[in-house]
Amino acid sequence: MTLPVSEPSIRRFKPGHLLSFFDWAAGPVAKLARLDVELLTHMLELDRKRMHLVALTLAHADDGASGELARLLARGSAREVLDRILDGRPAGILRALDRLPDRAISARGYRQLVALLREPNAAKILNHVHAIEEEDIDDLHALPTRLRRSAIVDAFGCFQNASWLEEILALLVRRGVATDVEALRDDLSALNCRSQFKARLCRLVEALPLPAALPPAELGFARRLDHPAELRELARRWRNCLASFVDEVDQGSKAIYLWEEPRLKAVCMVERRGRLGWFLSEAKGPRNRRLSPERRERLQSGFAAAGIPPDGVADAIEHLCLEGDERPRRSAQQAALPDGQDQGEGAALDNGIPDPDEPV
Repeated sequence: MTLPVSEPSIRRFKPGHLLSFFDWAAGPVAKLARLDVELLTHMLELDRKRMHLVALTLAHADDGASGELARLLARGSAREVLDRILDGRPAGILRALDRLPDRAISARGYRQLVALLREPNAAKILNHVHAIEEEDIDDLHALPTRLRRSAIVDAFGCFQNASWLEEILALLVRRGVATDVEALRDDLSALNCRSQFKARLCRLVEALPLPAALPPAELGFARRLDHPAELRELARRWRNCLASFVDEVDQGSKAIYLWEEPRLKAVCMVERRGRLGWFLSEAKGPRNRRLSPERRERLQSGFAAAGIPPDGVADAIEHLCLEGDERPRRSAQQAALPDGQDQGEGAALDNGIPDPDEPV
């Protein structure tokens, strides 16, 4: 039964500390609580899975805060809420909600999670991990649909390394060991076994020609600084440790660039990773200030256009090909499967475990 609430108290109600775990969803939850006080009472009994269910609902609700939505969240079972909001819940959605962090993830993260769970291959990967971070969802979503396969994620050891696969394929084509990214994508996506995928990709990596002695002298808004005196002078003006890399620049294992445009000035370090070539490893402003994600992305795009990808690409390749053949973990947090168990591509999505139908 909905309790009567006076208009002044409705206007005064704002999300407080107990709703802080909802993050961006705290405001919408507060609005819904104004429409049905039973929902506010329910907040005192909320567990983590239910918190994510509410946030996921708000991420997908087209009509915003409404009395109908408030009543649904206050009285409906988990299955009823999902069937109403998602127009058919994907397999494993309730288990996935139970493996998310202690705080709400972004609205985009919930939408990506639902989209991934609607794909059989991606759903199988997520249903076999013990913890799901928003970064895992982003990384898995970054893979093209046909490459979201257990064999690929297992070979790389974690979602983050696997997310660089497209950049790795571009590097292999650019360096001449493959002719076309699309054909290479088709070839790798047909491999159902982790060891086959790993062997195929590692053979291509070993076929890479030796890289150029030095990366380009100029690229985009950046120019390479080759002279020790110039490096020491910039280190003095920018108050950083740039001078300590003079020996590595002289030896040809690192290159230093000064990126200069009207609203973005940065020192960028490029490092050679053996046969793999040159990669952008560092980018900072004066006095070693960190760059905003937008500015760092702009620098990475500029270097990538010149054939110098971020060093995460090299990290992923080295983990795949140079770290031995022990079974890696599918997630950075916990092992995906018991030791010695290797699910095939045709394994069932839910292993026969029913989703619990929890009342609100």
